Amino acid sequence: MPKSWANLLSKLHDLKSIRLNGWNDIGLTEALTEFVKTAKFLEEIDLSACALNPDKFEQFLGSLSEGRLPLKRLILDQMGWPMPAHRLAPEICRLLENHQDLQVILGPEAGNARVPALEPFRLNGRLRYEIYPSAMRDLPEIYGAANLMNAPKA
Repeated sequence: MPKSWANLLSKLHDLKSIRLNGWNDIGLTEALTEFVKTAKFLEEIDLSACALNPDKFEQFLGSLSEGRLPLKRLILDQMGWPMPAHRLAPEICRLLENHQDLQVILGPEAGNARVPALEPFRLNGRLRYEIYPSAMRDLPEIYGAANLMNAPKA
């Protein structure tokens, strides 16, 4: 693992939020995996548009699940590889079960898969497929029958 990411993250243990939007992965996935094992205050991790190593990413999610972070939000939108939601579903489920206040945003490309194991978390609002939610799009079970265009005028 290149030392630059590991050195940088080793000095930032008091962070509450880390946003690495768009960084490429030369050792970043491994450094993040080690960082979350020792971080104490991290509430938000935003990895939008990061090109992370998909083979190491499951280890990263596993380290989040095992850790005692007060994590509230994990954003994985527009990753640099096609997110195999079905392959990551067990780790994401475990992560959401271990962190009751956590909300995970996977991004629209993962939403196309609609993995059954993730559906309960999506329905209770803890898993989203868009950063900016649209109730009508994200909860078709509730709003699907609503006909707002032809609603009677008051």
